[in-house]
Amino acid sequence: MTDFADQFDALAADAAAHPERWGAGVRLNITCARRLPYEAVQLAEARGFAEARGVGRHHLIFEYEDVVPDAAWVAATARPVLDFIAEVGGTDPQIGVDRNVQ
Repeated sequence: MTDFADQFDALAADAAAHPERWGAGVRLNITCARRLPYEAVQLAEARGFAEARGVGRHHLIFEYEDVVPDAAWVAATARPVLDFIAEVGGTDPQIGVDRNVQ
């Protein structure tokens, strides 16, 4: 997941260089594939990841609204999520950014 983790460093660099792209109205999703995600969601919630939910039978998603993915956010929020995904056997992690949140 090192390559995936590097994507967060790129987001932090973009947030620093272009803060107008981030914040109000931006939703950032961290997703992964995982069979039976509901068990992982229960564990995530028990560990304080309130943003976690299962989607269908094979996906785990963490949703964050009004995000500015600066270095502090990456360290405090994204890295622990990545560690959790690795711990529960999540595969194919992805980052999604939606700037059309109403």
